[in-house]
Amino acid sequence: DEVHMLTEHAFNALLKTLEEPPPQVVFIFATTEPQKVPSTILSRCQRFDFHKVASAEIAACLGKIAEQEGIHIGSDALYRIARRAEGSMRDAQTLFDQVVAFCGFEVRDDDLGQLLGAVGEDQTVALIEAILAHDSRLVLEGAAEILRQGHDTRELCRSMLELVRDMIVMKVATPGSGLLDRSPAELEHLHKLGAQTTLEDLHTLFECLTTTEMRVRD
Repeated sequence: DEVHMLTEHAFNALLKTLEEPPPQVVFIFATTEPQKVPSTILSRCQRFDFHKVASAEIAACLGKIAEQEGIHIGSDALYRIARRAEGSMRDAQTLFDQVVAFCGFEVRDDDLGQLLGAVGEDQTVALIEAILAHDSRLVLEGAAEILRQGHDTRELCRSMLELVRDMIVMKVATPGSGLLDRSPAELEHLHKLGAQTTLEDLHTLFECLTTTEMRVRD
């Protein structure tokens, strides 16, 4: 596993074996960075590229597990777990086990956000809605509540950036293009939210959040 981590000397030693492999042995090399494997090794291998599993497929699989085990969890929460797994079914199932161990058989959005170390989706949406409505009081109260829960400012900016970015894509892309990695319910909510503003305002908000996130990082 992660064969690209071998040193140059280790690869040279391995090459001698690969040039005259013993008939009873099969080597299987796995790596997430094939470009780091020397061409002399790659040329002696049969290569198979595995692609990431779509979040919709992962969420559907987790949904079946939840149904079989009597776990109550919404489709949006399943998508959040699937997105965090970044295309790995194994990581998604491991994370789902952790969620159930933490939340029990009733998974709430707030508890899920606490476990994932991310701002809750509902809270982020509410904050964006308040910004678009120019409601300063709700913005301050919403941000204060999120920070009170232990989330930092940079994390909050990243969560909002992700949401605004998806709203921009939804306004620009063809409906049903599949460019957004979200559940149907989330897409519908984003569509309604985006209808309240213009593309220019979303770009301005995105740039503002990007600048803020960079300043917080520094």
